[in-house]
Amino acid sequence: MTGMKYLLIACQMLKDELDDILRGRPLQSHDLYETIYLQADLHERPALLRQAVEKALAYAGDYEAVLLAYGYCGGALCGLRCQRKLVMFRYDDCISLLLRSNDKSKGCFYLTPAWLSSRRSFFTQAKYLTQKYGKEKAQSLLRQMVENYERLCFIEQNEGQTQAHHEKLQQLSRLLHLPITTCHGSALALEKLVAGNWDEEFLIFEPGQPLKYTIDQGRGVCCYE
Repeated sequence: MTGMKYLLIACQMLKDELDDILRGRPLQSHDLYETIYLQADLHERPALLRQAVEKALAYAGDYEAVLLAYGYCGGALCGLRCQRKLVMFRYDDCISLLLRSNDKSKGCFYLTPAWLSSRRSFFTQAKYLTQKYGKEKAQSLLRQMVENYERLCFIEQNEGQTQAHHEKLQQLSRLLHLPITTCHGSALALEKLVAGNWDEEFLIFEPGQPLKYTIDQGRGVCCYE
């Protein structure tokens, strides 16, 4: 029996969660998933993120649908078109997706296991800044980066994750002079994306339809056409 074929385009920061989900698909499932993971640091340059996603969408040939594992990302993807059905989340960003809520706490810098070991982490930045400016100057620059934050919050998706990363989290707390807290997250939205359970958490666009969505970030509602 032949199943459906899907193209999954996702942020590199969600690779661990999505790989686990795809490996855990039931043996009787004949659906096929081709994955494209895009660099996480594209979020820092919306124009480049848009270009990268647009290029990936152009690759969408003979697929039942394109599954876009991204949130609104500040409107970076608005107006893009895909020649296949496209499904994406109704969340602001990857953090909101894992929290399954757009109501993030103010003054809180959220952390995930993948981010802690990524090249965007404060550990990587600390090493670079120390080599360039010395330890004292590097620490000053790092603390300037987080001066608008009151605490760090580790998103635990599976029991035991906080304990497994305890030492690294404590090191980060000392490095940035910010307390560490933990909150519960979930990969359920990602599981629903892969399983085809596209409910109110998702936006669905028909082939050729431009991506349109509304963003409310406390500065009014912006409608993108």
